[in-house]
Amino acid sequence: METYLLEWAQLLVRWLHVIVAIAWIGSSFYFVFLDSNLVPPQDPALKDKGVGGEMWAVHGGGFYNPQKYAGAPGHINSTLHWFYWESYATWLSGFALFAMMYLWQAPTFLIDTSVMAWSPAAAITTALAFLVGFWLFYHALCKALFNHPQGQAWVGAIMLVLVAALCWLACQLFAGRAAFVLMGAAIIIGLIVALRPAPASVDVSTAPVSFEEVQAIVNQRCISCHGDQVQMKNLRLDSADQIRANAQNIYQQVVVLKQMPMNNTTGLTEPERQALGRWFLAASTP
Repeated sequence: METYLLEWAQLLVRWLHVIVAIAWIGSSFYFVFLDSNLVPPQDPALKDKGVGGEMWAVHGGGFYNPQKYAGAPGHINSTLHWFYWESYATWLSGFALFAMMYLWQAPTFLIDTSVMAWSPAAAITTALAFLVGFWLFYHALCKALFNHPQGQAWVGAIMLVLVAALCWLACQLFAGRAAFVLMGAAIIIGLIVALRPAPASVDVSTAPVSFEEVQAIVNQRCISCHGDQVQMKNLRLDSADQIRANAQNIYQQVVVLKQMPMNNTTGLTEPERQALGRWFLAASTP
């Protein structure tokens, strides 16, 4: 009877895992598409509200007008839908399936005596330690390096080496299929940590920032991709008028989202980001 119930439970959880994973991937692709097609708003009322980009779309006979704010809006009139349960449900349902198949039936699926002859309790403890240890290390690494120049590149390089080493180690300890399922679960934990909302940086300085200081930062950190020779995304920032015309976009991409410079290749510092933010907020305040 136990085997019968376990098979039904695995079937139901497996389908749940597939469905929520499709929802997670689909919503991620949608927001990638949305971010790639946003345009700066032309309506002054939208600019006053802090909208950094908008687009018009039609689907199923209805018209949609998504708007992306550069920062947190002043107020929200309806329910805020936070897209995080797709990723959480994917990992939780996957872990439930892993627990039912590999942990509950460790002697059959988790342990391969030709690879490592050990007790189910030791194998289960080690498998759980893989997941918890990977998450703790990745979380600490991101906190330590992410805001440093070239920090994201260092995190990527270190994690590439770590994942390769853990894949090798898992194959020395567990059955082959269990080893790669375990590493997949660990990597998804890392993705969930990476996709969490970034905490707002605290700017302790209130000193006013002149436009000359802003232009100096832009000339040093941004012109290599947005100047006379190269115009990534058809954006130029090599003149005062162009900087002022794209102030909202600069604030959104550099200060709020911290997506630019790409991988921070030009070494933009946190005080420089904060200076750009103070300049934009002061200029946009009536």
